[in-house]
Amino acid sequence: MGKSVTPTTPCRSIPKVVQLRALRKLLRRWGERAVICVLALGMASLFASAARGAEQGFSFSGDLTYEDPAYGIDVPVDSDVIARLVYESTTAAEYDLGPCDCASYRQRIYNGFSATFGPLTVRADEYEVEVANNFAFDHGADYVRIVFSSTYFQPFETSLAVNGVPQAAGLLEIFLKDPTGSLLQGNSLPDPAVLSGFPLRNIYLKDAPPEAVFDLVAGLNPPEPLALTVGDFDFDVDVDGSDFLIWQREVGATLPSPADATRNAVVDAADLALWQENFGEAPSSSSTKISIAEPAAVTLVLPLLVLGMIVRRTLGCHAHDHVGMRALEKAWPRRGASVAMAPARR
Repeated sequence: MGKSVTPTTPCRSIPKVVQLRALRKLLRRWGERAVICVLALGMASLFASAARGAEQGFSFSGDLTYEDPAYGIDVPVDSDVIARLVYESTTAAEYDLGPCDCASYRQRIYNGFSATFGPLTVRADEYEVEVANNFAFDHGADYVRIVFSSTYFQPFETSLAVNGVPQAAGLLEIFLKDPTGSLLQGNSLPDPAVLSGFPLRNIYLKDAPPEAVFDLVAGLNPPEPLALTVGDFDFDVDVDGSDFLIWQREVGATLPSPADATRNAVVDAADLALWQENFGEAPSSSSTKISIAEPAAVTLVLPLLVLGMIVRRTLGCHAHDHVGMRALEKAWPRRGASVAMAPARR
């Protein structure tokens, strides 16, 4: 006796109304929830992506002009100085700096403000960006001041970290000044090109403010664009498995956290979705903003592909799709029709 052959039904021989009835029935059984879940993840990723589009990143190099032991660490006078700054240009002003055209913008970005003085690395996860336009008390000069201080008049919720260890006291500050008062046109956060134009640029570190004398002072060169990629939680300029491990460790944590990619004050599935979108990516050296390539296309095409797979299985369009066949065989007799069977190819 020969082997029995499982009959198949070509899609083109089944009336459209029966196909739709079978699709509807199977979707009610198991497909609707799956599609809704996939679409929800896609939309969450889309909106999370939009939340990160306004970040600006810069790096400064500098020359140490004054050195003194800080936090018990000796920093040689010939040490390299590198500072890193990230701020969100859409942040609203939070504090009034007095009777002047001035505003202060609080930033809450993990590792967003950091500096390395040779063997000493300092990190602030919260900091202020102060903007003063034609400051009358300084002969009309413009300045931008990025500062963390443990004695700031509006206290920070986090501490300055030195070589990874939180400190009870400390001050880290970048001070940019234009004596001519011609660079700023208002007190809003400046564009990248404006930051590059400030002729006077210094960075200061103090281990016990509010004393006036700083431990470390460096003159800074003009800022250069800092390459940023969403999902690079450890800032090693690529998005890989080590970043996922950070997300896994931090899930559920509140800001500041290295894995809070969406800056919504909690590490959740939306942050993981951004990591997934950018897995394997490395930033270009010319990037000045976090860039997510066409998030709408990426996040919406995937759910549509999944839906297409569900439709294909539902209609029994595969030669061995018995699930689709059973659904069609149950639906067809209700219309008084007979299913035309065709032998499968051996």
